[in-house]
Amino acid sequence: MATYIEEDCHLTLAQLYNRTNNDYLSQISPDFILTYPRPELHVSHVSHSTDLKGLQGICADRGFRNPKGTGLVWFSLTVTPDDLWDAESRSMRIVRRKGAKEKIKLVTPEGKQGPFLSKFATSPAFLSSSRYGSYRLTFDLGTSWSGTNGRPRFRVRAREVLEHSNADSLQFCGGYQPEMKIWKTELYKQEVMYVVLVHSPSDRFSQSQYPPLTEKNRICAFREKPEPHFIWRPQAMSEKHRFNLSWNRDNAVFVFPDQHRLFMWDHVTLALVVDDKVLGFNSDELRRSLRYCEEGYPAVDKSIKFQNYYQAKKEVDKLWRYPWKLWNYNRSGCSTLTEEDTGLSVCVICDWWAWSGRSGGVVRAIQGRGQGD
Repeated sequence: MATYIEEDCHLTLAQLYNRTNNDYLSQISPDFILTYPRPELHVSHVSHSTDLKGLQGICADRGFRNPKGTGLVWFSLTVTPDDLWDAESRSMRIVRRKGAKEKIKLVTPEGKQGPFLSKFATSPAFLSSSRYGSYRLTFDLGTSWSGTNGRPRFRVRAREVLEHSNADSLQFCGGYQPEMKIWKTELYKQEVMYVVLVHSPSDRFSQSQYPPLTEKNRICAFREKPEPHFIWRPQAMSEKHRFNLSWNRDNAVFVFPDQHRLFMWDHVTLALVVDDKVLGFNSDELRRSLRYCEEGYPAVDKSIKFQNYYQAKKEVDKLWRYPWKLWNYNRSGCSTLTEEDTGLSVCVICDWWAWSGRSGGVVRAIQGRGQGD
């Protein structure tokens, strides 16, 4: 369970450190801190992870809903290696020993393989495994998917979903123009979850006290151009710090091993208000977006049941009688898979039938906790 919750704001780690008593947050103290990056990530994928019971419900409903009465559907931002490469081309904030901060543009030495940020992107928010179940449905914000049989649409093509609105609103339900708001910050033992509320102007949140999500938000924002994407500025990419960052006078970056230190990790989740409706997709779209995930540790709830690949494949074949392979979820292929292979490239973490919140537990898994999972 969350040890601290504050609504109406997204608190930085430094602010949480000053307001709470958390051993892992103490690692950001100038006496302990290692040199590490705080990049700006441009994320164009969202995802949902669940167990077999949740997948069966999604298949039966042809979409996502919350049967527990909260009326919320949870998604998480999903970062691909391409997103990390991209971030390395921009200036980024570096936190140094003694707490000093500076913003510089680092250069990857010639011949170096792979983004150096991948050395630091080791928290559950960046892993291919799942703590919420063996199944993950991934969606690309540049792809348009619409519901059938009169169900509300979830259209994530920017030019189609951002109608008559600014860059901070998301059209996810046909006939409505949803808004994005800063809902809350939740602190767990070693995890910080930032929740963005997505809702229609006509629902119960329209007159709420929650402030709109704008570019001024230091944690995350949403932009429509040049392609629809979220901007996320992670403050703690590593659950365990294993490396230290250094660079020379030419700003050529070097990463070298350091002592292991446990640290906080943070992630962003989206809570979509659907009330008693279904966030609808057709059956083919759901199947193409589906991937198998290895079990992540620890699971957010003891009631979550994981399957090995062969068990999962057998269960999926019962739900969809198509001759399609059940691919393993691989974050490295998230941005390059073809439509034939997968329908979406994002992870929405949420246990529809055990609703609670994604990156933190079954309950939290559905609320969005595990959405960086």
